[in-house]
Amino acid sequence: MLCPSCSNTKVYTKRTRDHHEGNCCDYNSVGCEIPQTYDTNLIKGECIFVEKVYDAIVFRKEAEYTPDPSSEEKITFTTTLDPSTDKVVEFQDITVSCSSTNLFVEPEILSINGRPYGDLTTNIPGPAGDKIDLSFINTSECDAKGKNTQITVSQYLNVYGSVDLEMSGTALMADGSTKAFTGTETVTLPETIKIHTSAVMCIPSTATAMKPALTEFCAVISNFDAIGGLAAFEQDNTNYNLINATASIVFCISCEKKIIAPVQLCVLSTGFCKAAEYPSGFCEEYPPLFPGDVPYDPDK
Repeated sequence: MLCPSCSNTKVYTKRTRDHHEGNCCDYNSVGCEIPQTYDTNLIKGECIFVEKVYDAIVFRKEAEYTPDPSSEEKITFTTTLDPSTDKVVEFQDITVSCSSTNLFVEPEILSINGRPYGDLTTNIPGPAGDKIDLSFINTSECDAKGKNTQITVSQYLNVYGSVDLEMSGTALMADGSTKAFTGTETVTLPETIKIHTSAVMCIPSTATAMKPALTEFCAVISNFDAIGGLAAFEQDNTNYNLINATASIVFCISCEKKIIAPVQLCVLSTGFCKAAEYPSGFCEEYPPLFPGDVPYDPDK
């Protein structure tokens, strides 16, 4: 039993931090403080039920979209310049940045080991999105050899949505002065871009109660490619909009596939975590959100 007067007692003090600075903040410890020293009397083994990653692969793909210059799809930046007061001689520098907030990548499984996706079992909801149940894979041959079983996944990556473009630059005026300006444009993909890809992965045995599953998640960023540089931007003298009929947008995509399965894992723990609480109101007591720990007494 530990007591404050015992000489071998380790004292744990909560470290405070000011993790807010304007709209920025540091990480949130979510109620888990890292002690400066560890007391073995306060550390215990716990059995937790989690999903183990048996295999994973990261792949990167690129796609490009070039609007039709003969149509209204060509990229036109609406600038902050006023043709009634701003007499522009030339544009001296232009920078374009992309925002992919409204651009999406959605994996579309075509087949697994040659079996069409439509014949597969129903997806399983999970923390990383829907998972594909792999229990239909016969792993008995490799199970007998103490090996994992290889699968081949064929799929499309579907890219759709829109990209917001922001321009900033400097214009040389007729009186010799320079003026900073900005411009915006939203490019919406007229149709979904499909990128074919495939992957070979290993799965554990399906001859168990807990079956392996396949999950995947993707991210995408965009780059604006002004072919021809500054000279490629045409000035609309009516309202000083800038038009680029040859520009393209390159999509840079990262995806990760995982083979996962539920397992029981032994970990060392210093106790349950507890999130910060907001001040209470009228109620003096609130219901718990999680069950408490059951104390272990080795003498019973």
